[in-house]
Amino acid sequence: MNLRVVLTAGGTTESIDDVRTLQAVDIDGGSEEALRRLTHYDISNISKGRFAVEIAKSLHAISPDVDVTIIGRWDLVSELKQDQSKAWLRLVPFRSFTDLAQAVKDEISRSPIDIFLMAAAVSDYSPVAIDGKISSDKDELVIRLRKNPKLLASLREDLGESTILVGFKLLSGVSHEQLIEVARNQVMRCRCDFTVANDAARINWITGWHPISLVSAEKEEWHVEGPRSEGAAVLARHLIEAVKHSRSSKKL
Repeated sequence: MNLRVVLTAGGTTESIDDVRTLQAVDIDGGSEEALRRLTHYDISNISKGRFAVEIAKSLHAISPDVDVTIIGRWDLVSELKQDQSKAWLRLVPFRSFTDLAQAVKDEISRSPIDIFLMAAAVSDYSPVAIDGKISSDKDELVIRLRKNPKLLASLREDLGESTILVGFKLLSGVSHEQLIEVARNQVMRCRCDFTVANDAARINWITGWHPISLVSAEKEEWHVEGPRSEGAAVLARHLIEAVKHSRSSKKL
């Protein structure tokens, strides 16, 4: 089955000055105590892009001739380029919100996309960067942040109606009902075909335990309780079926 799939993966990195950044933190393989410290004190997100890679692997396993592009955080892309078993992946790196937005625009204009998954952890705010290097002599540092546009909200218009669009929503410590309600709202607001909803409080970033809830535009709902590979496989199967259904409907 010939498919073109684009996934965004990992967290954006934003510059404060010429040498400092606010960036996602790689905690894979770290201790529970390290996770608590990073969660409490770092101004960052903790997305590394592992789930998106699992989704790509699952799609490739179902349909080996699928054309998969990962627009990934720069260090994820560097790691994947060294993995010969993933030579079938096309890789596009990004660092900042601006880089990611441009890469997405370039991929959309490159050729039609059957499935687009917006799995990247995009910074809601970017620092107002300062030229040069901020002095480290100050006892207190104030960083001004400017709100970024919501990339997912504009994708349906840019992609067109024929692309299967998947959004992702991460909350923390909410009830299942709240998680599903927020996911459904995103589906309607951003005109997604699916939203993958995650509760950070139930994810083990170290072991890879990653429950997900999947909500469709038809208000169907699935829940997967297991490692990220299991959730990725279930999502991949639904996406392939959605493309098959879309193509068969066009023939009628």
